[in-house]
Amino acid sequence: MQKDKADIKNVIEYIDVNGSQQAVMVNGSDKENPLLLFLQGGPGFSQIPFAPKYQKDLEAEFITINWDQRGSGLSYDRKTSPEMMCFDQFLNDAVQVVKWALQKYNKDKIYVVGHSWGTYLGIQLAQAIPEKIHAYIGLSQVVDVYRASVYEYEKIKKLACDKEINKAMKDLQGIVMPYYSEDKSFFKVRKWSQYFNPVKEIDMVKLILEACLKDHTYKLRYVPKYFKGLSFSQKHIREDVYENLSESSLDYKVPVYFLTGEYDWTTPTEIVSEYYEILRAPDKDIFIIKDAGHSPHLENPPEVHKILFNIKDKLKGL
Repeated sequence: MQKDKADIKNVIEYIDVNGSQQAVMVNGSDKENPLLLFLQGGPGFSQIPFAPKYQKDLEAEFITINWDQRGSGLSYDRKTSPEMMCFDQFLNDAVQVVKWALQKYNKDKIYVVGHSWGTYLGIQLAQAIPEKIHAYIGLSQVVDVYRASVYEYEKIKKLACDKEINKAMKDLQGIVMPYYSEDKSFFKVRKWSQYFNPVKEIDMVKLILEACLKDHTYKLRYVPKYFKGLSFSQKHIREDVYENLSESSLDYKVPVYFLTGEYDWTTPTEIVSEYYEILRAPDKDIFIIKDAGHSPHLENPPEVHKILFNIKDKLKGL
């Protein structure tokens, strides 16, 4: 029997999400394959520009959906009210995007993958509509932002002292904690964290410009909108939206899987592992991605994709 092939390649569509026009990009090779929704990090780091480059292998076994959340990327609108940039609104938006996808592709359930900020949104989405989710997968799972900030600060302060880098030691002396509560402290910590981390951060500007020039799906005229949306999102969604998952969310009705970078100092592997041990779910697992930092899906795509394929096969077996 011939499979139902899908003519889905870098299809960008605008859908109504709670009164806001928001962009989704869909890629796939077979309409029989399950849906996989990516929830971007940041907040505001749209994945649509570089999704075709990093997610191509996934199209063999999934229909991938990348969604530009409210106020970001192609969904950015200067008329967006700051009052709408709150967690409850984003969770409600995510629910609507899932419903849209299931209806459009005639599916009962969807896989949800979140990265960084998207993991907090994704894990709450799994709590909100478990009946519509095959499994939740957290890339660089947010657990406790305050404790993570202390971990990162102490890590780089020690490295600065051990390596006797005077500029770093001087910069890190006057840090206000938690460092994310003050822009000056935030940028100093992130600057030295990137400096000391053995995994160098991916150049997002270069990545987006390459997408515009090579793929042509993402137009050059979209770039200013991308960075306006990023700035707008990060201004209005701050760390105070995050609750400590260890204190607020331990029981799940869907399988839960974490993928964490060996050198992730922003959402440290140690904190993610501790939370993994105490959460309860029908099935769970944690994977440490070697030679990866805070973005394992960009730093080691083959390993991440292999794990996603194995999760799908495992759940099919169950």
